[in-house]
Amino acid sequence: MDRFVLVTKKLSKRFPGVQALKDIDMEIRGGEIHSLVGANGAGKSTFAKIISGVYKDYEGEIFINGEKVVLDTPQKSFQYGISVVYQEVDSALIHYFTVAENLLMSSVTQYGSFVSQKKLVKIAKEKLKSLGLKLPFDLNTRVSELSVSQKQLLLIFKSLIHNSRLIIFDEPTSSLGPVEVEQLFEIIHSLKERGIAVLYISHRMPEIFTISDKITVFRDGRKIGTFPRDEVTPDDIIRYMIGKSSQKIEISSKEMSNTPILEIHRKSDESQKLVLYKGEVLGLTGLVGAGKTELLKEIYTGSKDLKVALDGKEVRIKTSTDAVKMGIYFLPEERRKEGLLIKENLIWNMLLPSFGDFANALGFMKDKEAAQVSKRFAEKLRVKFADLRQRVESLSGGNQQKLIIARWLIKNELKGARVILFDEPTVGIDVGAKEEIYNIVRTVAESGIGVIFSSSDIDEVLKVADRIVVMRDNKFIAEIERKDFSEEKILSLAAGRHEIVKN
Repeated sequence: MDRFVLVTKKLSKRFPGVQALKDIDMEIRGGEIHSLVGANGAGKSTFAKIISGVYKDYEGEIFINGEKVVLDTPQKSFQYGISVVYQEVDSALIHYFTVAENLLMSSVTQYGSFVSQKKLVKIAKEKLKSLGLKLPFDLNTRVSELSVSQKQLLLIFKSLIHNSRLIIFDEPTSSLGPVEVEQLFEIIHSLKERGIAVLYISHRMPEIFTISDKITVFRDGRKIGTFPRDEVTPDDIIRYMIGKSSQKIEISSKEMSNTPILEIHRKSDESQKLVLYKGEVLGLTGLVGAGKTELLKEIYTGSKDLKVALDGKEVRIKTSTDAVKMGIYFLPEERRKEGLLIKENLIWNMLLPSFGDFANALGFMKDKEAAQVSKRFAEKLRVKFADLRQRVESLSGGNQQKLIIARWLIKNELKGARVILFDEPTVGIDVGAKEEIYNIVRTVAESGIGVIFSSSDIDEVLKVADRIVVMRDNKFIAEIERKDFSEEKILSLAAGRHEIVKN
């Protein structure tokens, strides 16, 4: 089989009011791991969607092994051996199908007009075994029962079993912990050894410089350059991405309040308790599946097994409405599924919990005031948009996440928050915007609000937190003060190892 080579010439794409991609010349070769980086709205996902057949109305030319091709449907791209592991996992899976059905969905008809679940499971096991892969969950499980990280692993494995010649990974580690990331990198290196081309889209510099052979930078829809990994530094890449040198955020130790703002206890296990202090950023970390997201949802929507005290007084939370009324706000991990109305515009999404504050005596929205506030916060968080009334689905993933943050900052301005729960808030966010969000989190805490910052990215928890609680198997394993912060210590605790593990 010839070595796979995909070439684009002057590839361009325009949306109403936005030039998303302009004159992109690029070459992606088999047996190479080619990373694509850029700030939110730089055009990375647009490029991926063009060569994967999602966007058919593009300008320019695409060549595969010297042959000019038109990739105007996902099916056609798939026939040419191109598959994608998207950042937004829910858009790529059928939730009421089983894991086996989703794995084999693209080729199930070749096994007959009717195939039993038992046979599908057998075929899936054989295909996975032939690649040396094993899913950490049952093939008979319905996808609706999987966590975000499990869905992402399913998508990765689905691409692998269909003999793809080019696999595009769009932020594949956004919901994975350190152990799962290491496993993914082993899989990607095995793809390279088999001659498969890998296009790896990510904002995470350590990942980019660990795994890449080449790095291409996009900025504002244009290609800035392609560089061999060993000829550039992370600072070089960040400067190309955002047009300036990165400014590392340094958080100095501060005098901590001894006033609890939020206290939670497990009724089923009194040893399991968590205290959040006024003005504190409490980092919550652990491997994927440790129970971080589940805990935050229990706090926000209520749980019979949790005893919750706010400002020293026991409260009863039955629904998220109760939590919001008490000043407890939540930014979910799965923004498209749980946090946004993607068919609605920016104003609707930013003012969703605050409509009453922008209604006149007849119940109609005060359009001018609503637009002014929305514009102020969108610009404050550097959301890239053409019009406040455009649909949220047209924004990049990072800009969508910023809208949810803006929503609760607006709510906080109108009615003071007591506690804000951040669940993986920087997933899909570019390097510059991440630092902005860290600063926003710190500013929120400095105003006296208690913040729980949950993330599988240990580096960012170390960067932003005053104190860290490590979780494993739905339990609090350790509490670490800032003076004792250590990435090795946290990873060792999270993985259940007694000794410090060094790579």
